[in-house]
Amino acid sequence: MSALADGPPGARLRALDSVLAALAWLATAALAAAAAGCASPAPTQQWLGANELFLDYRITTSGVELAADCAGRTTVHALAADLPSLAASAAVLSSQLDPSDVGTIDRMPAYDMAEAARLADALRIGAALVECPSARHVIVAAEGPLAAVPFAALVLDMPAAGGGNDRDPFAAYRRARWFGQAVALSNVASGGWIERRRQAGSADRPPPPEPLLAFADPLPVPPDAPAAAAPLAWKMADEDDALEPSPPGTPDARQTADRGWASLRRLARVPLTSDQAVALAAAYGAGPGAILLREAATERALRRLDLGRYRTLAFATHGLVPGEFDGLTEPALLLTLPPGRTDEDDGLLLASEVRALKLRAAWVLLLACNTGSRIAAGSMTGAFLDAGAGAVLGARWPVISEVVTDFVAALARLAPADLPLAEAVRRASLAVADDRIRPHHAHPMLWAPFAVSGDGALRALGRAR
Repeated sequence: MSALADGPPGARLRALDSVLAALAWLATAALAAAAAGCASPAPTQQWLGANELFLDYRITTSGVELAADCAGRTTVHALAADLPSLAASAAVLSSQLDPSDVGTIDRMPAYDMAEAARLADALRIGAALVECPSARHVIVAAEGPLAAVPFAALVLDMPAAGGGNDRDPFAAYRRARWFGQAVALSNVASGGWIERRRQAGSADRPPPPEPLLAFADPLPVPPDAPAAAAPLAWKMADEDDALEPSPPGTPDARQTADRGWASLRRLARVPLTSDQAVALAAAYGAGPGAILLREAATERALRRLDLGRYRTLAFATHGLVPGEFDGLTEPALLLTLPPGRTDEDDGLLLASEVRALKLRAAWVLLLACNTGSRIAAGSMTGAFLDAGAGAVLGARWPVISEVVTDFVAALARLAPADLPLAEAVRRASLAVADDRIRPHHAHPMLWAPFAVSGDGALRALGRAR
């Protein structure tokens, strides 16, 4: 793979950073493996459904292995590519999927489909699908640096030469065969995790009584403030005035947190998130009280509800990452900011606070930027899974509110079919990519951000497979 040699300087720097991180991770993994005696995980195929394939990427002291489980058979292959080169390739591709600095369609970076095809080949994805022709749902466990691989945006077959519209720069994307469009995808921390969840879920227990609860269009500013004109949901209302991080050695951590909290009010409202919540509530038969918008979308309201009564939870808002604001040290979801911070309500739902919730939801839909990047401890996705959710939908990179609205509309149209979440996401993503009125939606930056973590075979009613 040519990730370090090719591409613009920024992408090469990201690739180099990923290589260094991979080498550091290998050193840590080697020590852990030695302490554990290098024990191999037990076979896990007994929990797989008839149309499921499990791809378990294991990082060992000698390289990367793929254990592929399908139809009662496990095959193990040593990958030819080493971990640093795989991590570098993933970093380059990920840099081409981040729309943060795009702004307009003509500035969208070309996506290197050839590199995406080489990475898919290096990970033996196409070979595994050939060996498991019945696979319709692929469950991936990828640890360490491999968790950053944008699996949905990997290319299984390059578009044939010719046959496209030379005046349409996005036509080739529609002719490629993408991993995330060919099969439904889910991500798990390990085979043991989903095996335990499926065993626990097989108990005869009625599903929660309420279909859905949604939080949307939170107010970081007073209710009469104008809606943001910027088309990108993650753009700040006034980035030039954003507070810089506090200098090292600042003695008052509370003061730092207060400065960061005040800067949250510069975030733009995203009124389209109200449309997303209303569409989901109508599709799943939820009453008007199931949608908490604007002034009602508060942390105080969330804490006073019995969240265990809802089969699906949805948050259509800003997703915040550590370091994005002063004092923010863990992932968070923005809710409506109160006039002043209190212990009960500061307008931020932190990952640590999510982990303390008591959930029975089959689905949690995080319609927010940067909420689905990792399943690791401390992540927002991992927090909802730890709190009891069966499957969590999150965005692996920043998302554009108009595209998310189209994606949610497609999900809503699929509701009568009661599909498993991973399959519903696959079909909704295909609907976004196949938008001929907006051909640029064929770029994986726009159709591929949403990823399912946990048991993607779960349906909205809580049934699996």
